[in-house]
Amino acid sequence: MDFLYIKNIFRKYLAYFYGVFLFFSSCQTPLDSTKFDLIRWKTDKLACQNFRQTSLSDFQKLIQPHLVDLSEKQLVTYLGAPDFRELYKRNQKFYYYQLEKTATCQSKIFQKKTLHLAVRMNALNRVSSVTISKP
Repeated sequence: MDFLYIKNIFRKYLAYFYGVFLFFSSCQTPLDSTKFDLIRWKTDKLACQNFRQTSLSDFQKLIQPHLVDLSEKQLVTYLGAPDFRELYKRNQKFYYYQLEKTATCQSKIFQKKTLHLAVRMNALNRVSSVTISKP
């Protein structure tokens, strides 16, 4: 009788510690934005202030590797609303951020033929790939 009681308690504690371990191991560390000015990135809509293009190398080193597997909400929190959204097959989405200043800055029209950041979201609203497309 004692053995079964101890076995049940052990199972409960083991399940508890396993749950705590899974919770803490699944938490993602926040993006470190101390070395990159994400606020200026957000305010530079359609790259009209030319910040996105001038800071592209820093963005590729410091921010781009950490974007994969972020949720859609986290992505918008870090990079701001995309300049253009495209709904793709099977509930996938593409978010585009223009990186190059164009003559259409005043009209607020996204130019896909310019340098831009393409973020692919899968059907679960997670970032699956981040690419910089050059025309």
